[in-house]
Amino acid sequence: MNVSFLMPIALFCLLAHGARAEEPVEGVPSGGRPRCEGKLADGKREGVWTCHYPNGKKHSEMAYKAGKKNGLTSFWREDGTRDFTSYWKDGYLHGTNTIFDKSGKRVRAAGFKRGRLHGWIREWTPEGRLVLESQYEEQRMHGVSREFYGNGRRKVQCEYVRGELKGPCKFWNEDGSPMTEPKPSATPSSGG
Repeated sequence: MNVSFLMPIALFCLLAHGARAEEPVEGVPSGGRPRCEGKLADGKREGVWTCHYPNGKKHSEMAYKAGKKNGLTSFWREDGTRDFTSYWKDGYLHGTNTIFDKSGKRVRAAGFKRGRLHGWIREWTPEGRLVLESQYEEQRMHGVSREFYGNGRRKVQCEYVRGELKGPCKFWNEDGSPMTEPKPSATPSSGG
């Protein structure tokens, strides 16, 4: 099994395996926790809430509607660099969610629909080259899944239907030539 296919999948599953948004303890400046401010309507969060690290730098901005995350949520590292962005609808991850490296470059992105993987998952090298892309539907691989070498050439391509591998995968050597006998460890996993 090729672990590089599973890494971004595992991360995004941890973020949203069908779960509702968990609310951190907000507004309590203890133990280095971010301090958050925003408006309440009928005792529920409403509009954009902004949180800051104890050093004053922005930690996050979260949009709420009737107490549930709804819209863009952004997080920053303590040094001020963007960490990740996510989109929410009615308290569930919904839309494209993106993780950034410390230099601000996009390294992973995944689509969600009502808290479940849905759409493309993509991963890039620090230089911005695509190394992985897989399609998901309702938390299962569905469609084409490709992995690329660091030089941008195809490494493996497989087709999935509702989480099941359909037909043989195709493999290539790093020079772009078709692989005659693929390595058993090169077969991607359905991950879902």
